[in-house]
Amino acid sequence: MEAKANIGDQDEALGQLILYSKSLYVTQPDRRFLWGLTVCADVVYAAVMLNDSVLVSLPIKISESSGRKELVSLLVNWSICSTDQLGYDPTMRRVTVDTSSRSTGGGMGDGNRTDVDAIRCEIDCFDDETGETQRYITRRTIISADDIFGRHTRCYVAVPVRDDGETAADHLGEVVIKDAWPPTEHAVLDDPRSEIQFLRTIRDTYEKNPPKDFIYPKLVVGGHVRLDSDNVHKSVDTTDGVFKLFGVERTDLPPDSD
Repeated sequence: MEAKANIGDQDEALGQLILYSKSLYVTQPDRRFLWGLTVCADVVYAAVMLNDSVLVSLPIKISESSGRKELVSLLVNWSICSTDQLGYDPTMRRVTVDTSSRSTGGGMGDGNRTDVDAIRCEIDCFDDETGETQRYITRRTIISADDIFGRHTRCYVAVPVRDDGETAADHLGEVVIKDAWPPTEHAVLDDPRSEIQFLRTIRDTYEKNPPKDFIYPKLVVGGHVRLDSDNVHKSVDTTDGVFKLFGVERTDLPPDSD
């Protein structure tokens, strides 16, 4: 939340709110989008910050009874939202914080270990092709999402979780997981720029030539995160769901897209 004394400072308040989102994306690896409030004098705005846009509500005037009722309703609704509705990825769970890996100074960009590197998460990696899900536990953060807008890419060194619930030894099953939520102008599963499709092409090409297994890493491509939209249907487009919550029609998708 960002508060200002004057009604005319709404743009500045929203700008500060967006800047705050950067640190939250760094320290919360399971964060996909953010809700926020700006308060300027007696006017409140609710905002949701996505990786490719920011949606802002109509003004809520808390000097009026109707406005106060609207604000209270908003806060109550937030309190009963599921975690994915609040902006968290339900396929990631923070399991522990390893304090032994902490250090002072340095950022993700210069290769030094930081507090965010101490966060351990369990990740469900769904495979679009097989329909199976493999669980991993992160061991180290290579890249943390530290941008306000864009792909919000995160990379981890992780090990798989075995059927008995134990993790594999690091030297036996260590993998690198790239996790990105890019904005798209197409229906997610039909996006011609899909990095998942490109990786599958690379994987299939090199698997036909076994000697190159010693040169190129083995690719486990995975798939799109599926979110429960109404207890029956699954959605792969978080942004589209948020637009619908705000009663806003998306204009960036082609007419024939869902």
